[in-house]
Amino acid sequence: AGRRMARLTQRVLARLEALEVPVIAAVNGPAYGGGAEVACACDIRIAAESASFSFRQIQMGIMPAWGATYRLPRLVGRSRALDLLLTGRTISAREALDIGFVDRVVPSGKALGAALELAKAIAASPPLSVRMIKQAVLGGRDAPAEAGQVLEAGLFGLLWGSEDHDEAVRAFFAKRPPRWRGR
Repeated sequence: AGRRMARLTQRVLARLEALEVPVIAAVNGPAYGGGAEVACACDIRIAAESASFSFRQIQMGIMPAWGATYRLPRLVGRSRALDLLLTGRTISAREALDIGFVDRVVPSGKALGAALELAKAIAASPPLSVRMIKQAVLGGRDAPAEAGQVLEAGLFGLLWGSEDHDEAVRAFFAKRPPRWRGR
């Protein structure tokens, strides 16, 4: 039953991670165990000063099962991941920022607002570019450099020939904001 639950949740978080659009976590308080694992699957993590994180599974005689053993080392490095996973210790939002687990720390109670502000800024960008950048980052994450560069060049080529790129050039010379169409 534990294996089935783990595999099901792994698939859910893999789908979250694979969404074409960026997924932003807004953490205003404790994110322990599964909550910290969900944060790992997000593209960007914003934490309130009052937030804290812990992979407490070891203290319950189990281990992370939703992808943290895979994702956390890629975020914070192997030895830091092992430190957090093997001790279950709690880290503050500031320490999480220092080690690269979260991307921004904001005043308490402001994480959701900051996440929405960031989402609006991203949404104002050309939608094809946003999707292609995320695809390149995810696709090249574990690939050899040459494969990552081939992927990046291929996606760039698609964007170079897009209507949005043509619109950006026209808007630049007309000194007006571009009107993105997602094509």
